[in-house]
Amino acid sequence: MWRVKWRRELLEREKEAAKDLMDVISTLLPIAGKEDAWIWKASKNGEFSTKSAYVTAKSAKPQNTGLKTFSETLKKVWKTPATHKVKVTTWRMVRNKLPTCENLRRRNVQIAEVEAWCNACCSNLETCNHLFIECPKVDVVWSRIQQWVGVSRPRPNDIVGHLEAFANLGQKKHKKLLIAVWMCTVWLLWKNRNESQFEGKQWDIQSLCCEVKVRLWCWIKIFKFCNVDASFSSWMSSRLIADVL
Repeated sequence: MWRVKWRRELLEREKEAAKDLMDVISTLLPIAGKEDAWIWKASKNGEFSTKSAYVTAKSAKPQNTGLKTFSETLKKVWKTPATHKVKVTTWRMVRNKLPTCENLRRRNVQIAEVEAWCNACCSNLETCNHLFIECPKVDVVWSRIQQWVGVSRPRPNDIVGHLEAFANLGQKKHKKLLIAVWMCTVWLLWKNRNESQFEGKQWDIQSLCCEVKVRLWCWIKIFKFCNVDASFSSWMSSRLIADVL
């Protein structure tokens, strides 16, 4: 029977993974009188070598792990006409590298339980997915942005799927602009979160949605990646795809 001792008390999210580990190793029987050792199965003598690793990697069959989609999504982020800070924030968000409360706890940053909740809805731990997709207030933001775009469709609950679905709301010629809309919304959600967290600013959904439109208008004038003949007032009030483009 395996007796596993942990160096520290497991966190709640780690207990399920620990249970899965025990289920796996419980099927393996230790050999009495023989010490545990690392064995590299890709070589005959059981020892690791860069040559055997290269041969193994080269001969491995590609699997559909979603990494291709993930990589393509990151490329779209960097190619989108937006300010550098917006690209960096979006890139970090897609890779789940923003300092959300969940990620800070993973880095062993001590955060009080009451401070770890989403400051918008106060009903869930602040994770990347919750902050940008699942939070009820954020869901209202995305609904209003989709209304402005002029197309409403179901939104996936994962970051990459959410971006891909939003980018495909319109025709192929609209994709670059739609990704810019998505990135601008994401950046302003993060900016709004920080202002609420550190400056005590209240969430204002209407102001946030208006700011998305204003900043997109500025980006188009600066980067000239889209032809818009409509006036600023029409841009702010009309449906983006149906009436403006």
